[in-house]
Amino acid sequence: MKSIRGTIPAHIRQQVTQLRVLEDGLRDCLPAECCNHCRVAGIFGETLLLVADSPAWRSRLHFYTDRIICHFTHMAKFPVQHVKIRVTAGTGVQPPQPRRDPPLRLPAEAARGFASLARDTDDRDLRRALERLAAHAGQS
Repeated sequence: MKSIRGTIPAHIRQQVTQLRVLEDGLRDCLPAECCNHCRVAGIFGETLLLVADSPAWRSRLHFYTDRIICHFTHMAKFPVQHVKIRVTAGTGVQPPQPRRDPPLRLPAEAARGFASLARDTDDRDLRRALERLAAHAGQS
């Protein structure tokens, strides 16, 4: 059986490798929050083309164009003199996944304290909030 690598033309493998190097270079010079909203589309002559997932991120990325040019110039692999940023829906940029911390358990002693405070308060909204907190003792 032939490997899939052997079926992909050499020039396409070379372009994929080049895009990976460009993506890594971009990630090295931008803050992480920006990296989550842009991708390298390619390099055309001395122009690096980026795509952003919204006009707001396009505007924000413009502040980093000098840094990007300097970084790629120091990499010495790509003679980047210009950066163009386009907005494209479906850039393939995945938003960061929210943290999935385990839910905190309310100790029984704290629940009893909240229940006691709820009984002693005259404020109806505060009493309801304290009762809800007290009800979560030991739940996950």
